[in-house]
Amino acid sequence: LVLLAVFIPTAFIGGITGELYKQFALTIAVATVFSGFNSLTFTPALCALFLQPTREPSFFLYKWFNKGYGATLNGYVKVIGSMLRKPLVSLSAFIVLALAAFYGFAKWPTSFIPQEDQGYFIVSVQLPNAASMERTRKVCDDLNRIIQSYPEVENALNIVGFSALQGGSSSNSATFFVVLKPWDDRKGKEHSVFNVVERLNRDASVLQEAIVFAVNPPAISGLGVSGGLEMQLEDRSNLGAGELESAANALIGNIGSEPALMQINSMFQGNTPQYALNIDRDKVEMQGLTLSSVFSALSYYMGSAYVNDFVEFGRIYQVKLGAQAGARAHIDDVMKLSVRNRDGNMVPFSSFTQVEETMGLNLVSRYNMYSSAALTAIPAPGISSSEGMAAMERLVRNTLGTNFGYSWTGEAYQESQSGSTVGLIFGLAILIVILVLAAQYESWTNPIAVILSLPTAILGTVLGCIVMSLSISIYSQIGLILLIALSAKNAILIIEFAMDYRKQGESIRQSAMEAGRLRLRPILMTSFAFIFGVLPLMFATGAGAESRIALGTAVVFGMAMNTVLGTLFVPNFYELMETVQERWLSKVFKDSGEKGTTNSVD
Repeated sequence: LVLLAVFIPTAFIGGITGELYKQFALTIAVATVFSGFNSLTFTPALCALFLQPTREPSFFLYKWFNKGYGATLNGYVKVIGSMLRKPLVSLSAFIVLALAAFYGFAKWPTSFIPQEDQGYFIVSVQLPNAASMERTRKVCDDLNRIIQSYPEVENALNIVGFSALQGGSSSNSATFFVVLKPWDDRKGKEHSVFNVVERLNRDASVLQEAIVFAVNPPAISGLGVSGGLEMQLEDRSNLGAGELESAANALIGNIGSEPALMQINSMFQGNTPQYALNIDRDKVEMQGLTLSSVFSALSYYMGSAYVNDFVEFGRIYQVKLGAQAGARAHIDDVMKLSVRNRDGNMVPFSSFTQVEETMGLNLVSRYNMYSSAALTAIPAPGISSSEGMAAMERLVRNTLGTNFGYSWTGEAYQESQSGSTVGLIFGLAILIVILVLAAQYESWTNPIAVILSLPTAILGTVLGCIVMSLSISIYSQIGLILLIALSAKNAILIIEFAMDYRKQGESIRQSAMEAGRLRLRPILMTSFAFIFGVLPLMFATGAGAESRIALGTAVVFGMAMNTVLGTLFVPNFYELMETVQERWLSKVFKDSGEKGTTNSVD
């Protein structure tokens, strides 16, 4: 019931964060239902069939294990006995550990989800404004030779004239999709996609003609374009494309002021040479033309237009109208076009159009209705995404002031929105666990004694992230939700038996000590079985390995710390809360009940 109480509420959390919680929560909840049914039905029958009277074991391993467990049990009983005799010291030590756990959890760097080695990465290439396709293709050939020289690379797909980061076509842009060899053929961190991307960004600096920027794709497909921190710099004051480009370049130039950032890249170009066709509408009307026919002729000539389909040789072919490339290679070719007027005469464009050279955007980009420039920031090694986002925001404030605004997109946006959700999930999970246990125990104090062991699990998770050099991500938080239930399970095993001893007339302290002594073995058996079952996640490789490592680290270290420390403090929690219940709360409720009875008689 506690496992279900923890996980079922998380299935109603919205957004991307809710989807991640939901997939994990529903799996655990359904498995728990089947496990509970099996434990209450088939397991007793199987015990009756297979369990036999035991005798002194002869195998040396069993003897060694029993001897070791006996020494552990004696030491455990001595420790909890000492802690029960010095409750103030024990509770003070717990408070210190709890404060350290919550402080570490609040201050340790966070991220949305770990970056994954998905077996491929993206390379964006951008040449100066208005560079030709031939020039772009030559740079791509040089870059392709660098990429193919890497032993980790299997093949690379090159699309000249398309920018994946900008999401549009331009003659001075290109995109590479580089596919790496299988994970088994490139074992070791030095052959991971992260190392290859960093190496390519360094080696590609020899290509002076272009800006080359390699990025890892987002861990969740479709959630942004790249795996870095994606920001949209917004021209909220309508200063123009030129000022927006200057602002983006200023941020890139001042990256040295923020050591937490390794690289900032922007493919935005606001000063691309262009031609503007100034059409004199009065002359168009005077010569018997319509604007729609003028624009249609220009559209068909510069682009294309669908005409119809026809069937030939058993296939369907589309007919599209458009000018040949050679007939529209120069701006003067536009002036040679003619449009038929109402009298049936052909009127040349040169009679009502003037050509003007200007500067403008090669691709129009808007975000939140503002003209925007896309920026991608890569945090320095060892820096979490939350620290990188804070550094990027400081850089924008210090460099641009209030002239430009910004908005996070992709994974960075999801991380910025998930902060309040985490606190809601933890609070709701703990509240429902307390309510379920209160209904079972018919007491408000014993559920609190159960839940008080949670800080030791949080402390273990934080220590695990420190040891493994991991940030606290969504998967770490999912592991903490699981630890709420598992730490409660360990405490329930002790407190349930302590309540039984107390009903038999034992003192509160003796009940707590006997319950701890009797339930240590099942606690260790279930806890270490779980820890060793999850341990392989910490050493995962291949696709999704980083997510498994984050989840495994949180659960393994958290459960180990709870098993070692939590079982020491639970007897003290029971003694404290049971004393509060019997000495004060029971008297309060009794006095209020007597007063209510007296008032009713009066």
